[in-house]
Amino acid sequence: MILGEQTYTVTRPGPRSVVDGEVSYDSAEELSIKGSLQPVKGAELMMLEEGERSRASHKLYTTTELVIGDLVGVGEKQHRVMAVLDYTGHVLQHYKAILAGPGEDSL
Repeated sequence: MILGEQTYTVTRPGPRSVVDGEVSYDSAEELSIKGSLQPVKGAELMMLEEGERSRASHKLYTTTELVIGDLVGVGEKQHRVMAVLDYTGHVLQHYKAILAGPGEDSL
């Protein structure tokens, strides 16, 4: 159990392919996970690309493995997983995902 955990919906886009010059995605997988959403600190913002740092960013602690590109529903908005740190080899086994929102006004 993680302190302050809530339920979040994660959308994992399916593989993409290019057909006749058009990009298409296979069907997405939807997961329901438990996690604790926290604000990011300055050093964690540096994990994001420069153009992403002005977006509303958060970190999500969870026991579910997330992958870069997953979309996490935070309120009414989708936040993209930009980085994942694996702490499963530690006493409190978990993952920390750095999320970037859709824009500066995302929460």
